[in-house]
Amino acid sequence: MPEQMNPLALPAGDVIRILGRSGCPEMSDDILQKLMESGLPLNGDGTINIIEIIAWLLKEVQGHGYQPAAN
Repeated sequence: MPEQMNPLALPAGDVIRILGRSGCPEMSDDILQKLMESGLPLNGDGTINIIEIIAWLLKEVQGHGYQPAAN
């Protein structure tokens, strides 16, 4: 039986894979590291709550913390 994921406590690699498959193909180790340095909330053990990261990313986009490339 495959190991079940806990969406409230995901390792960084799982977060990158999930976001990459969910419409954020540019997500990488480097980008995730930059997000963590910018204040991305982590659990005490260093894992990531997928709900919190999505809420945090939405807040960043709405607050203009993320600026897409100009066309």
